[in-house]
Amino acid sequence: MAFAGDGAYGDHPHVHLALQKPPDMTTEGFDRLLKEMATTTKGIGQQFDIKSYRDEGWLGYMVDHGFHGLMEQLTFTAVCPKH
Repeated sequence: MAFAGDGAYGDHPHVHLALQKPPDMTTEGFDRLLKEMATTTKGIGQQFDIKSYRDEGWLGYMVDHGFHGLMEQLTFTAVCPKH
């Protein structure tokens, strides 16, 4: 899932992503991969936070500013030939 938001005051554009790790990858390995991708991808910016959620709390966090930011075109099942 992907949600775009502008922050509480409308001056902090950001994106929330919900990603599932490949079944054969550890949580730590997936976190390392995400950090590597975030630091080497132009346009990501200087700040990123990776949080693991194992309960229904993740959805509340994602939509805390409403469903208007849902980015359906980024919501799909990934096909990764490497993993």
